Amino acid sequence: MWRGHSCPRRAKGLRTLIGEKQCLPHPAQLNQPNTAALPGATAISNGSDNALLDGFVDPALGCKPFTAPDLSQGGAPGTSQALDELSAARSQAAPVALIPENDPMALVNNALSAAKTNRYRSSVGQPAISAANDTADSPANYCQNMLNIQTPFLSDNQAVLASAASPVPSVGDNLLTFMANRLSMSYANLNCQDFGLKDPVTVTLLARSWRARRIWAKPPVSGSGSWPRGSAAAQSGAPARSSPALQPAL
Repeated sequence: MWRGHSCPRRAKGLRTLIGEKQCLPHPAQLNQPNTAALPGATAISNGSDNALLDGFVDPALGCKPFTAPDLSQGGAPGTSQALDELSAARSQAAPVALIPENDPMALVNNALSAAKTNRYRSSVGQPAISAANDTADSPANYCQNMLNIQTPFLSDNQAVLASAASPVPSVGDNLLTFMANRLSMSYANLNCQDFGLKDPVTVTLLARSWRARRIWAKPPVSGSGSWPRGSAAAQSGAPARSSPALQPAL
């Protein structure tokens, strides 16, 4: 799939191997036989929401992700984006999160595109845009649901998430601060401020290290609610660290 490109184009959740000179036209799939056959190769990957769910959030909460035999790993049980989608299609209660039109990967020239959003949705088995699913997943409603659901989830699970490892320590020094910072990034990436919503996460720089100071509030019913806005540092993806004075303000 990389033929004709001097370097691999990274797809969502990609895991692969490249040679020592980094820019090989044919990277190999990351598995044990290829790792053994290509000494000196470098494993590369990119950010994956599915890896975050399956490898960090589920274990922290005592849950087991949906698995199936992974043929690239000798048939060992493995997780995947497709399995997560199947699990959600079977078990997810309303509101169901579908790819919104304001997802940066669904934009065309920085503008909303129903056609591209529908193609993106179809690739993971999600239904096309409709009046029915727009009640939960229009750009404005998706932002509202994201804040209404994720903010109390993080607040209610502070102790559990704070004791779990961070996928990327430069973004947050534990799973709680990582996910709080990611929530702030999503707020900015989806332009949720355009719908009268406020960022529930504040990130500040203290004593030459980044600390996430989260001020929790009950989610407003509509965009008229008032929450503390995140700093520019939070919206630009500054690394977050836990604050010893963290308490929910409900």
